[in-house]
Amino acid sequence: MALLSNSEFLQAAAKLFASAQETRSSLYITQKRLNVEDPVEDEDSKSQVSQFLSQPPLLAVSKITKPTKTYPILIRITDGAKDKSKKQKISTQVEPEHLSKFWREYSSVVKSGATGLKKKEKGKKKKKSAK
Repeated sequence: MALLSNSEFLQAAAKLFASAQETRSSLYITQKRLNVEDPVEDEDSKSQVSQFLSQPPLLAVSKITKPTKTYPILIRITDGAKDKSKKQKISTQVEPEHLSKFWREYSSVVKSGATGLKKKEKGKKKKKSAK
């Protein structure tokens, strides 16, 4: 399973959605932040963790800040085949600067592929009679 470019991924996703509709099978979509560096090996994180070992820091004195670094997103789509030789997997890596364009195209592919979904049936609520 190699990483596809964003445009190749969208084309392959459209084909997967079409084949899933024909065969009435499931697709599994996974999205997660891609973190290539190990936070344990990072020196800054070691100093942040070590301050908790000696004594719990006060909130005003704490040196832990919200990270400002942006990360790419890894998106995978796989079909529900149980046989690993028949299983289809596609994945792509989306950089933060290309994210808005990709989401527009990706959402249209997912919406067009999800036309066979049924609306959830809501149960009828009984009205209490006043006595």
